[in-house]
Amino acid sequence: MDRVELLDTLNLSTFMALDFETTGLDAGEDRIIEIATIRFVGGKSVDRFVTLVNPVKHIPALITKITGITNDMVRSAPLEEKIIDDFLSFLGDAPLVAHNIKFDWEFLVALCKRHGQSVPRGSLHDTLQLGRSLFFDQPVFNLGALSEYCGLSSSGSHRAEKDAENCGILFMHLLDELASYSLESISKVLALIKPANIPNKSLYIDLGNVLTAQGDLKRGLTGSKISREPRPNTFRWKGSRSVADLTAEDVFGSHGLLKNTHPQYEYRDSQVAYAEFAEDVLMNGKKFGVAEAGTGLGKSIAYLFSAFKLAPQMETSGPTVIACHTKHLQDQLFYKDLPLMAKTLDTTIHAIMLKGRKNYICKTRFNWLISDSDTLDGQDIEALIPILFWMEWTQSGDLSECSGFLNARRLWLQAVICSESGFCTGEICARHDGCYYGNIRKVLYQSQIIIANHSLLLTEAAMPGFLPAFNTVIVDEAHNLVKSAYDQFKIELHQRGVATILQMIDPAHSRSKRWNNILNAIQEIEPSVGALRDRLNDTVAALQKQVDIFMAELTEDNQNRFNSSMPYPEKPIFHSLEKVYAPVNAELYEVKSGCETLFSCLDRLRNAILELDPSRVDYTVLHSVLDRGVESVSALMNTIILLTENQQDNWVYWMEGVFRFPGTRKEELRISLYASPIDVAESLTDKLFKRIDHCVLTSATLQVDDSFGYYLNRTGLDNRDNTVTAEFSSPFYYNDQVTFYQYGGAREITGDPQALADIVYHVHHTFKRRTMVLFTSVRMLSDVAGLIRDKPGGRDLPLFAQSKGASKPAMINGMYQHKHGLLFGTNSFWEGVDFPGDLLEILIVVKLPFDVPSDPLIKSYSDYLNKSGCNSFMDFSIPECAIRFRQGFGRLIRTTTDSGIFLSLDNRIVAKRYGEIFLHAIPVEPVIFADISALR
Repeated sequence: MDRVELLDTLNLSTFMALDFETTGLDAGEDRIIEIATIRFVGGKSVDRFVTLVNPVKHIPALITKITGITNDMVRSAPLEEKIIDDFLSFLGDAPLVAHNIKFDWEFLVALCKRHGQSVPRGSLHDTLQLGRSLFFDQPVFNLGALSEYCGLSSSGSHRAEKDAENCGILFMHLLDELASYSLESISKVLALIKPANIPNKSLYIDLGNVLTAQGDLKRGLTGSKISREPRPNTFRWKGSRSVADLTAEDVFGSHGLLKNTHPQYEYRDSQVAYAEFAEDVLMNGKKFGVAEAGTGLGKSIAYLFSAFKLAPQMETSGPTVIACHTKHLQDQLFYKDLPLMAKTLDTTIHAIMLKGRKNYICKTRFNWLISDSDTLDGQDIEALIPILFWMEWTQSGDLSECSGFLNARRLWLQAVICSESGFCTGEICARHDGCYYGNIRKVLYQSQIIIANHSLLLTEAAMPGFLPAFNTVIVDEAHNLVKSAYDQFKIELHQRGVATILQMIDPAHSRSKRWNNILNAIQEIEPSVGALRDRLNDTVAALQKQVDIFMAELTEDNQNRFNSSMPYPEKPIFHSLEKVYAPVNAELYEVKSGCETLFSCLDRLRNAILELDPSRVDYTVLHSVLDRGVESVSALMNTIILLTENQQDNWVYWMEGVFRFPGTRKEELRISLYASPIDVAESLTDKLFKRIDHCVLTSATLQVDDSFGYYLNRTGLDNRDNTVTAEFSSPFYYNDQVTFYQYGGAREITGDPQALADIVYHVHHTFKRRTMVLFTSVRMLSDVAGLIRDKPGGRDLPLFAQSKGASKPAMINGMYQHKHGLLFGTNSFWEGVDFPGDLLEILIVVKLPFDVPSDPLIKSYSDYLNKSGCNSFMDFSIPECAIRFRQGFGRLIRTTTDSGIFLSLDNRIVAKRYGEIFLHAIPVEPVIFADISALR
C-alpha cells in the first residue's frame, strides 16, 4: 500500500501540522510568539499559515536563546485578537499533528478561551508518542533528532515553520512504520489505551479496523523499512580447537591467528606482553594484577584470550567474570570482541552479558499491569506503548534497549514491570517460559564467561548468591572501581523511595487489586485473613503519614541549610546525628515504631497464608508479594537505623536538598538522607578481593606521576603481598599525532567566560575542524556557549552544548553529522566517548577537573587523610584530578591514524609546582602560549 492510499485509508488524507513558539511553558501565564500551521493533502504540503505574534509581554532571554525570536521582532507583529479568526478558520476541524501535542494543545485551548472561540474538534496526533513507540531504540526523541533519523534537515529548528514542516513529514514516516505492524500487535495497543483519552487513539482505532477488515492477524499493510540487528545477551560458539597450548604470540604475534580474522590487524608487541601478563595473573597461582594499558593497545581482546583458556575449567573453578563501568565497553566486549576472539581461536565457548534482575522485563507483571490499565493515568499509558512494540523485537528483555519507554521518565513503572523475586524463575511465570530473566538464569550456570558491570559485581560482593561461585575476575575501566564502590555501599532514604515500598504492600492501592482480590476470596473461607488485611491497610496508611510528617519537620528544621538560588544541590554534612535528629525525635520514634508494626502485620499475614497453603502452590502470587514486602520493610527499618543511630566514625552522614519549582510560589524543598563509608578500601577487600584468587584490574589511566601507589591505596591492594603491577605503552606516536598548546599567561582565564569564548571562537574559526571543549562547570559552559552564539555567525555554528535538557546521544550524533561541529561537554564527556578520525581533531580542556571540595565523600576522605598525617591535596585531590585529566586527553587520539590539537587553558599547570604532574601526564611536549594569536 503506497502512502497516499494509506493516508486515505486512515482518514488522514488531509491533516494540519502545527507548531507554536511561546514565552514559556505555562499555557495560563505565557503567550504564543509564533504560529506555523501547514496543511498536508495527499502527503504533500499545499498551504500554510505562518506569523509572528505580539505577546504583549517580555520574551525571556532563554527563549530568545532557543528560538532566536527577540522582543524587537514581535514588537510590530499582530496581536492575538487580530489573527485568531484567520488562524482558526485555516485549522478548521482537520486532524492536528504536533510534536508533544499536549503542549501546543494547551496553548491552543487557552488562546480560544481568552477570545471566546470554540476549540477545534479535529483528532489529535503526537509524533513524540509515535516516535518513542516506533523508533523505540533511538537515543533521542526530540523533533530535530527524529527528523534527521528520517533523512530530513533540522537546520532552522526551533522556529515554528520549519518545525511544523518537519513534524508533518515525520508523521508520514511514522505512519508508514506503524502500518507495518500486524493486527495482533495493534490489538495489544488498543487494549492498553482503551480507558484513556490520549493523542493518536483515533489512529490506532482506525488502523485496527482496517487490519480487521483485511482478516490477517499476522500481516501489516506495509513493510517495515527499519533493519534492526538482533542483540541477544547470550553467546555460543562451537569450535574444534583446543587452546590449552596456545601462547599469546600464537594469537597476537605478527604471524598469529588474529592476523587472519581482524580486519584492521596491526602487530603490537605491547599487546602480546599484556596478554602474557593477564595469562600469568589469571592462570598461575593466587595473584592480583594491576595493569595500565595505553589507549589503542587492544587490551580487551588480549585479556579475553586468558578468559577463553580458562573456560574448560569452569566446572571446577567457576566462570570468569569481566566487569566494566560503562555500557559502551560492555557492548563492545560482548558484540564485537567476544565474537572476534571466538572466531580467531575457533574453540567452544559459552558466554552471557548480564545485568541485575531489575533491568529485565517480567512478562507476567507487565501483562497484569496493562490488564488493569484503568488504574493508570494517560501519561503512564503513553509511556507503556513503546514497550509493546519493543517486545516484538527484543531477544534479551533488557529494558535499557527500549529508549522510548525510558525517555518518558515514568520511573515507577519500571519498578512494577521488572523481574522480581518470586517471578520469572518460579511457577508464576511458567506460562511465559520464565520470561527473559528465568531463561538468563538457566544459561548463566552454563556460561564460562560472564560480562557484567561494576555495579553488579559489587552487588554480588555485598550480597552473594546472584552469580554462580567464581574465583576469577577481570575489572576493566578499573579507575572507576572506587567510585562504583561508593555508589554501591552508600545508603539513602527519601520519601519517594518509601512511598514506592508502601504502595507495593498496600492492599488498598489500585495497583494491588490482583493480590487483594485473592485476599478477598480467602476471607470468604477464613475471616481472620480479612482482619489481618484490614490491619495491614491501616498500618501502611499510618506509616506513610508518619514518614511525611517526619520528613516535613526535618525539612523545616533544616531549611536554613539550603538556598534555592544555588546552581547545584547542596549537601550539608552531619557531624552529630544526635543534634540533627533531636528536634524531630518524637516524629522519628513514630516512624521507627510504625515500621516495626508494619513488619509485624506483614509477617502475621504471611504466616496465615502459609498455614492455609504450606506447599506455596495455591497462592503463589500472594506468597511472592508478602515475602517481598517483609524483605523490603526489614531493609527499610535497617536503613533508618543506620542513618539515624549509632554514628560510626568511619562513615560520613549528610542530607541533600532539591528545590521543586525554584523561584516560584510553588517552591518546595525536598530532602534526602545519606550515609557512606569514608574509605571503601576495607569494604572492597573484605567483600570482594578476599573471595577470589585471581584478579586483573586494568585501565588506560591508573598511574599518577609514574606510580601505582595512589590506586593501590584507594582499592586496598597495597596490603596484599600477591599484587603485581605493570605498564604497557600505547602504540600511538603522540609526538607525531598531537600538538599540545598550554596556556601560560599571567592572567587566570578559567573563570572568565569572555576570555574563554574568545579563545574557543578563534580556534574553531582558524582551524575549521571538529572541536570538543571540556568544562568542569555547567554554568560556565552555558555562559561561554551564549557568548559564542552572540559572535559574528555564532548562531549558525553547529554548537552542541550540554546544557539542561540536552541529550548526550543527540550531541554525539550532531558531531557525526557536521564536519565543523563544536561540542561543549561536562563530566560525562571526559571519558567513555569515542570520536575516531576526523570526528574530533581539536580538544580543549578549560580547567583542571578537581573534585568539588565540599562534596561529603570528598571532604570526609580529605579530612580523614589530614587527620592521618597526610596532605589531602597532594595525596588525594591531585591524583584524582590527574587521572581525570588523562582520561579527558584520551578522547583526542583513538587510532594510529588520528591527529589533532590539544589545548589546556588552566595556567596553574605552568604557574604551580604541582603542575609538573599534569604536564607529565600528557605524552607530548607542550607549546606554551599567552596570546591567542599564537594559535594558528
